[in-house]
Amino acid sequence: MLSRLLPACLLLSLGLMLAGCQSRTYELGEITASVEAIDPDALPGDRAVITLRFINDNIVPVSFIESKHKVQINGVNLAEIDNPEPVGLAPLSTTTRAYPVVLLNPALVRQLVAQGQTEVSYKLDSVMLRQRNEVRERKKGETSGRTILGPAPKE
Repeated sequence: MLSRLLPACLLLSLGLMLAGCQSRTYELGEITASVEAIDPDALPGDRAVITLRFINDNIVPVSFIESKHKVQINGVNLAEIDNPEPVGLAPLSTTTRAYPVVLLNPALVRQLVAQGQTEVSYKLDSVMLRQRNEVRERKKGETSGRTILGPAPKE
């Protein structure tokens, strides 16, 4: 009796394992973009450098073929970043990118710098475009917090 039951259990276990492997679909998890620093002194005139940090909370690598970001500080539109360059992220990793921008409200930035502000509240709206095989996926996100008003820290 036991000799018949053991092969049947092994066969059933193998069948369940194979069925489980074939029915899994992968869904992209959390990808976050945040403002690392806003450096108004990095470029002349009404320009600045905004450093964004991208965080991949997935266990697989992720890449975006392009991204668009809108940055607000203290509730006022500051800049728009239109990045046509790909961004690649290793599994469970972060990377930073510095983007030169034209300031939409340079007077606000000058006022904050004149007041000696070193941190500001920000809101970042992001749309990142990912291509998987022939399908394009848009990943939208919004983050807010506090960021440095000055050069980004060295890594």
